[in-house]
Amino acid sequence: MNIGKFKAIADRELGYVSKLNFVMIAYLFIKDVGFYWWYLLIIPIFIVWVWIDLKYIMPKEFDYLHNKSPLLSKLLKNTEK
Repeated sequence: MNIGKFKAIADRELGYVSKLNFVMIAYLFIKDVGFYWWYLLIIPIFIVWVWIDLKYIMPKEFDYLHNKSPLLSKLLKNTEK
């Protein structure tokens, strides 16, 4: 197994663990403070944030990152022809 494959697997597993960590912290918060209906407002706020990120932020981020790589820029120009 090469180091790149190991890193990809480790990053993926860390993503799963971070989701579990969020659930555990949310459980402890609700257990300690209690649950109020307005906590549910985080769901639409999160959905709006994801939409803004996918629509406006992510394309500009990709453009910036792709333009920094001369090899990728050359490859993209060649595929547009």
